[in-house]
This record gives sequence, C-alpha cells and structure tokens, in this order.
Amino acid sequence: MITNNFRNLSKCLLAKSSINKGLLPCKDVNGTTYYISNLYQSNSYPYTQTQAFTLSSTSAGVSLGIGTTQPSAADYNLESTITSGLSVGIFNVSTGMDENDGVFVKYEMIVNNTSSSPITVREVGIKQPIYAATSQGGSSSANRICLIDRSLFDQPLTIAAGEYALVTYILKTSE
Repeated sequence: MITNNFRNLSKCLLAKSSINKGLLPCKDVNGTTYYISNLYQSNSYPYTQTQAFTLSSTSAGVSLGIGTTQPSAADYNLESTITSGLSVGIFNVSTGMDENDGVFVKYEMIVNNTSSSPITVREVGIKQPIYAATSQGGSSSANRICLIDRSLFDQPLTIAAGEYALVTYILKTSE
C-alpha cells in the first residue's frame, strides 16, 4: 500500500511549483514528522534512489520483514524488518504501465537465506530518501529516509537455510 509519504511527495511533484514545498509532511522511518522541501533535486524523486536491497530498518532501499499487520497509508516503516540472515544475489528494477495506464515499478530479487534456520518473509517495504525540513515552510535540512510503500505478501514465503528464492514485488503508483 502506498503511504502518505508517497502521496504527499507525488502532490508536490505534480504541483510543478513551490506552492506545496515545505507544507506537506512526511514521516521518516523513526516516526518523526518533517516537511518535503527542495523538490526538484533528483534525490527527492521516488524511483531514482530505490535501486538497492537493505537489511537495515533505517536505510533506503527495499526491505523484507516478518510483520503481519495489514498495511495502512499511515505506515512509516515495516512492522518488523529482517536485519540478518539474508543476502541478495540479483536485484533488477524495471518500470512500465499496466493495462489501466497506471505506472508500476517491478523489483525482482534472488534472495539467499544465509542463516542456519528457515526465514519466513511476510512483508516488503520501499524506503526512499526525501529531502525534508524540520519545520513547516522551513529551509532544507537533510535527506530523511521515508517509507513510500509497505505491502504484505499474499502468501508468506519461507526460505530454508542455505536456499534461494525469487522475490518479485510490484509497486503500483495507483491503487
């Protein structure tokens, strides 16, 4: 489910002016509210930086988790990020348009369970750097890592110790 962060970032991008700059909030992965700013920098656009996999709950990239709570637009991080025991051998990103003319980004990952126990993956999230200010209308301060999408898999994926699995995830920009 796309988050409020994604919606507010999209609103700012579509405004093509600074009318919303510094007014619309985003929550970083720690739950702190900031305000979107410096919109035209390339690091503020959702598809330019999310080209990596991360085991960190606070770093940009695609993360996998074990959470089971239904996603909501107010989510600002995964429920429970998997922080060890996985590695990604292949990470592909492609974009396109679906049958309803909606834009999508497709992530394909070959995930290896490097631990000695099975790991069950239930959720995926995409975290993006967004340049944000600490106060409404304030000057830019720094990149904040913000969740732009969190989704549960239709079926949990259990990867046995030492085994590989293909994880395909599609971020749709419209729901």
